[in-house]
Amino acid sequence: MTSLSASGVRVKSNIGVVHERLICYIRQIYEHQHNRLFAWGVSSCGSLVRVYLFGPDCALSTNDLDMKTSTGRKQFIGWLVNMCLGEDVRRGFIPSMRYVDDTAADGNDGYWELSVPTLDSNGVGTDTTTVYYSKQPSIVAGSVFGRHTRGFPASATLDNIEKPDVFVKVAWQYADRESGPTRKTDIEHLVDIREKYASTAPNGINIPHILAGETVTTVDRDGKRAHLMSDTVFEKDIATRYAVVGDTPKSADNGNSSNRFSSQPPPTFDLGSGTPVRSIDDIPRAHKLLSFRKANMIATQPLCEPLDSVQNPDELIIVLADAMRAHQWMRTECNLLHRDISSNNIMVGRRRTHDGGSEVYGMLIDLDYAINPSHRRLSRPERTGTLPFMSILNLEAHPDQQTELDDFESLLYVLCFQATFGINNDDAKTLKQARKAMDLSLLKIRKWQGWQEGKTMASIANNKRGHMVNIDTFEVNIAIHFPVPDSDDSGLPDYYDLQLLACDLYHALFANPHVDPCCRGAHKTSPNTQRAPIDSFVGRDSRLRAQFRNLSLVKVDPLVERAKDSAKNTIIDSFITAMEENAAEARHRIAKSVSMNGLAMLSSP
Repeated sequence: MTSLSASGVRVKSNIGVVHERLICYIRQIYEHQHNRLFAWGVSSCGSLVRVYLFGPDCALSTNDLDMKTSTGRKQFIGWLVNMCLGEDVRRGFIPSMRYVDDTAADGNDGYWELSVPTLDSNGVGTDTTTVYYSKQPSIVAGSVFGRHTRGFPASATLDNIEKPDVFVKVAWQYADRESGPTRKTDIEHLVDIREKYASTAPNGINIPHILAGETVTTVDRDGKRAHLMSDTVFEKDIATRYAVVGDTPKSADNGNSSNRFSSQPPPTFDLGSGTPVRSIDDIPRAHKLLSFRKANMIATQPLCEPLDSVQNPDELIIVLADAMRAHQWMRTECNLLHRDISSNNIMVGRRRTHDGGSEVYGMLIDLDYAINPSHRRLSRPERTGTLPFMSILNLEAHPDQQTELDDFESLLYVLCFQATFGINNDDAKTLKQARKAMDLSLLKIRKWQGWQEGKTMASIANNKRGHMVNIDTFEVNIAIHFPVPDSDDSGLPDYYDLQLLACDLYHALFANPHVDPCCRGAHKTSPNTQRAPIDSFVGRDSRLRAQFRNLSLVKVDPLVERAKDSAKNTIIDSFITAMEENAAEARHRIAKSVSMNGLAMLSSP
């Protein structure tokens, strides 16, 4: 029973404590078992045992199985037998990923063997696979729920495993269960871009080039090959034989969260608070709660590094600007809206220049949530994105259509997190050490994170609104915590230029002087209707006076008003201009630094 991966918990106390510990174990399983697609768990409170299945969106559990009764023991033993007889995929492992432990053979560490479905000449997946080799992932699945995205620097040959040049991504992706127009996958989007748009892309647009990819296939007990989808895994068998439908966590520890926050305390919620499924006839009701997803693998080039590989603030500014330039090119030329701007989806690349030097660039990846806005209405309740970086209206599940402004707002939040906690590992360690004696509650940005006790999407959105009311509240609550040392010998990184960029982006999004005042700020306000104008306009007509007073109670949301076309286009221009101007200044500073270093080397004896 090692396939359970120590997810069993024995606690003779409150079931809530059991769930907290269980979630901690499940999180560690996903973080360290890189071929884990879903996870099983067992809890024991006295003689009562429950079995849990953690899917990508929610958790299912058995009712209490009483080990004092023959019925309870029979049910539990039946589950154990099913686990022993089930295929690896039903125990939660991805069949196309295999870890090869060759430590005994040559003394080196093992490696991952990744079998990615091959594309034909038309960009359609085939039954054959291309094998890539990787030492370890650069992106791990650090959350209990979500897509469980992993990213592997890989090579097409085992001999070149130490010099990877391919990026392999594995993730659960949302799909449409019903027939009709389907949601395109990351793979399909990249094939379209490669075939239709890439040849006309201007310089400075960095988009991944797809090499291989498709939904993972598996072979069932009858020898039939099928795509690995949530319906294939979570069908009416051992996965849901006995079930209590658990609530999807309101604190939204949903996937693709930044690795930096993956080790934070988990959300707490009652897995057993859902609707009880008392017989197998109720299983379809449980089955409908599970989102329909595909287990996709994709291989792309060029190979880039995570966002926290930047060496200084100027590189971060350039990378973010490049990513948003690609974002706007996809929106205007390919009619795609990304909808998941996060620290995991902006990568850092480096390439040689014509003069023999090197330059940094940014690449926007992961089109799993991208969609053509003209094909369907982007209803907010889907709440796409990564929690700390989601826009306010997205967190609030506002019914209006998502726009570029939601992604721009997410980019601002990415910048704020990077500048608060450190743009790379060295800076992060330095800042953590410097803040040892600090009351961490002073870091208001922590209120944007879902693992904080009592935080829901609505409360996180409310916190963000409070921090974005005006430039003063933004600076006092957020930007003030970007380190700007008073002296060079402080040992702290200097993020002054990141402060300037953050304030420029804030002005473009929340305090743009070129749009109507009703589009500025973040708090809902009443229309500026005074009593005197009402009196002069409606006279003594009490009915009309009452109607005007009711109008004055209507709240105007600046975040909704700014999304209207006239204001939206102005804000888009301002935001992109701010990004490009700051990136140009960053490039100038880097060139100046390189020139000065060159002169210093020439003058040295």
